[in-house]
Amino acid sequence: MKTILATLLAFSCSCFTFALDGPPFAVVGDAKLIATFNVADDPVLVKGTLSSGDEITISTLQSALVVRANHNKLANEVYTIEDASETILVSVYEYDFDKDGEMELLIVDSPDFYAVNVHVFRYSNGLKEMVGNLFGQFLISLEDNVVSMPYGSQGLTDEYIYRNGAFYHLVYHDPENRD
Repeated sequence: MKTILATLLAFSCSCFTFALDGPPFAVVGDAKLIATFNVADDPVLVKGTLSSGDEITISTLQSALVVRANHNKLANEVYTIEDASETILVSVYEYDFDKDGEMELLIVDSPDFYAVNVHVFRYSNGLKEMVGNLFGQFLISLEDNVVSMPYGSQGLTDEYIYRNGAFYHLVYHDPENRD
């Protein structure tokens, strides 16, 4: 019994150390990183360029972090993290979930070392529409129109599918098991 407890303690400590040593999240797939705002770097303004040529900025505004898209020299607020005092990292990615040639924006923020918020927007010509607000842990996997994110410590994942302009939480069931 002591061996099992010692093994579990060593494993949980190694997982916690991984989160502290590296960035609080990673995006796996064909997403294009546009900009990253890392609180540890103490930035005031971070810029990036979308594939459409529009500029993305991430900046502080009092106690908030604001993500803006600049289209034809007009700034449009895409997303705001109101109380950014605990936010460690904010990154903006582009990814085409529906393969229509128009990239969706993923704004990923980590309020601490184990949680990740993913906000997905359709963005075109300066106009935005939120199509998903997902929550999970440190690893965001993108494959075609599916987003997978782990939760808990048992190796389980939540999966979301993007279809008809919205995200749907996938639920698996075994038709043989009726419990």
